[in-house]
Amino acid sequence: MISIAVNGAVTITIAMKLLTIHNSTELLKLLLEAAHQYDKEMVLDFINVSSLDSTVIAMLVEFNNYMNENKKKLTLVNLSPFIKKTFEILHITKFFNIK
Repeated sequence: MISIAVNGAVTITIAMKLLTIHNSTELLKLLLEAAHQYDKEMVLDFINVSSLDSTVIAMLVEFNNYMNENKKKLTLVNLSPFIKKTFEILHITKFFNIK
């Protein structure tokens, strides 16, 4: 399940334990729709996500590039230690705003 709240920023909370190729297309579609609909900072809250696969990582990199090209800010929050470590191993933490 994915929920959207709009306040000072657009916060998208991902309530799925695993993000994989099977749900990455749905997530990307929702992210692009929200980015087009709202001209605000976007926060992706990974509060319940314990793991993600390479397809989702690639999709997040592409979406982050899209946000940067459109001068919009993307922040990733509540990453599990496993996901943070995965980002570090892949040397992609420097491309994301992670809190």
